[in-house]
Amino acid sequence: MEKINKYLISIYKRLSVLLKNKNVEKKLFIILIVLVISLSLFPRSIEVLNQNPVFGFDQGRDMLAVKNIVVNHKFTLIGAELGAGFAGLSGLFHGPMYYYFLTLPFILFNGDPVGGTWLMLAFGLSAIAIGYLLGKSLFNNTTGIIIALLMSVSPTFIYQSRFIWFSYPTTPFILLSFLFTYLFTKNKSNLFILLASFFAGFVYNFEFAIAIPLCLTLFLYSICIFKKKITKYLFLFIGFILAFSPLIIFEF
Repeated sequence: MEKINKYLISIYKRLSVLLKNKNVEKKLFIILIVLVISLSLFPRSIEVLNQNPVFGFDQGRDMLAVKNIVVNHKFTLIGAELGAGFAGLSGLFHGPMYYYFLTLPFILFNGDPVGGTWLMLAFGLSAIAIGYLLGKSLFNNTTGIIIALLMSVSPTFIYQSRFIWFSYPTTPFILLSFLFTYLFTKNKSNLFILLASFFAGFVYNFEFAIAIPLCLTLFLYSICIFKKKITKYLFLFIGFILAFSPLIIFEF
C-alpha cells in the first residue's frame, strides 16, 4: 500500500511540474477544447445527419405558426399557449420569439423541418460555450473547461440539442442571465444588470414556468445588492419590460 501511495504521489508531482510548463499547459488546453467540441458535436448531430427529426403535434403547430409569419406575413406577439392548451391555464401564452427564431431555418430549408434541427444544434452548442465562459468568469479556465465537458456529455442537454421543441432553447438564455448577473457584481455596470434582467425575462418565450421564478430570484437578489440605489432598479425593470414587451403590447 505504501508503494502504491508513493507511486501516486510521484505521478502527481510529475504532472504538477508539467502543468507549470506553459507549452504543456497550452497543448493540454487545446486537447481539452478538441475533446469538448467532439463530445458536443457527435451525440448532438444525429437528427441533423439522418434528416429524420421527430415531428409530432407540437412541432406541426409551431411550423404552421412559422409558415403564417413567413408565407402569409402575419406577425404575432404571442407564442404557444401554456401546456399546449391542456394545462388548465387558458389564455396564457409563451412569447413569440421561438417562432421568429424558426423563421430563418424555415426560409433556408424551404419549410423542411430538418432546418429546425440545425437551429436546436446551434442553441445547444452556444449553451456549452456560455457555460464555459460562466465557469471561467466565476473561477478559472480549468473550471470553465470542466463545466463545458459536463454539459457536453449531459443527456438532458444532448436531448435539448437534438429535438425541435419550443422549451429546449432555454439553457443558453438562463446561463446568459447568470453570467451578466455575475459581471454586474464585479463592476456594477448598469448595462450588465439590464442584460441580466432582459435574458431572465426572455426565457418566457420558451418556458414561462422558468422565467417567472428566475425573474423573482433576480429581483430579490438585486434588493440585497442595490439597497437604495434607485437608478439600478430602473435598469433592472427596463430589462424586464423589454423582455416581456411582446406580451405587454398584446395585452394592450
